[in-house]
Amino acid sequence: MSGISTNALVDGGKAAGLSVLFGLVLAFMPVLAILAVPLLPIPVAYVIARHGLAPGGLTALAAGALLIAVEPFSGILAFLLMALAGTGAGIMLRRGASQARLLAVLSALFLAAMVIWAAVVMLSTGMGPVEAVHNVTGQMLAAGQQSSSLIGGQDGLNQLRDILDLMPYLLPSLMLVAAMAFSAIAVFLARPVFARLDQEFPAGAPFRDLRLHYSLAYLMIGGLVCYLVSPFVSDSASSVIYLVGLNMLIVSQALFFVQAIAIAYYFLTQYNVSRVKRIGVYACLVLLQMTLSLPSWMALFDIWFDYRRRFAKKGKISQSS
Repeated sequence: MSGISTNALVDGGKAAGLSVLFGLVLAFMPVLAILAVPLLPIPVAYVIARHGLAPGGLTALAAGALLIAVEPFSGILAFLLMALAGTGAGIMLRRGASQARLLAVLSALFLAAMVIWAAVVMLSTGMGPVEAVHNVTGQMLAAGQQSSSLIGGQDGLNQLRDILDLMPYLLPSLMLVAAMAFSAIAVFLARPVFARLDQEFPAGAPFRDLRLHYSLAYLMIGGLVCYLVSPFVSDSASSVIYLVGLNMLIVSQALFFVQAIAIAYYFLTQYNVSRVKRIGVYACLVLLQMTLSLPSWMALFDIWFDYRRRFAKKGKISQSS
């Protein structure tokens, strides 16, 4: 304790209190729990970035111990988020990592925290991953039967049952997408907090200029190939190839949908479109993504056609003329 300054202890105490608050939201407020997940690593990351690993570690331990005592399962998740994602982010920030590297590391750590937490829960309940997911989806189906008219009657309920039956086998992609989303939200929320507290935070490129690495195009194409080929292979391998392709498509389409939003934001900004019309465009993109995955495919072709570069060239020509 003698090696930790008074300022570090004060900041660590404040961060621990804030972390406990977020952990209580995670445990007892289901509606806001999803927001508490990306918020939990931020206080620990700030303490480590400003004062070092020891004060941040004590912050995570103190807050985690209190939350586990209050509600074990959610407390374990909160502690893992602080100890893994918070500590990892703090170390990366202390080393001056770029925003891209910070996002990549945070995504991996969020995923690790969720996987470890799921393993702890399943070990404590004695259920495997398939049984655990089916238990949750069974409750959702029971709730859906009580209000089947809201989801399209019996046909809608059957479609929901088919989707939920696949859920255990889509966990890899769903958890990875969730980890990336939590990472992006955490970085987005942490930037103004660190700026207000006069703590350095890596600058990132504007969202309108977001471009995914070209290798992700092959992930999406590979998923589509697996999806299309699966009916024509042997029965023993068909389901495996189908599920692998489906997981690849979920991850790649989620990422390309984000790029599609960035492309739309670029053009809407260039044309000075009003806020109401922008909301309408974004809503249409969401609906198209849910029904046809069209925005993801448009963003995929942007890797080769680069719509924004072509638009800029046309803009220069029109201005000169």
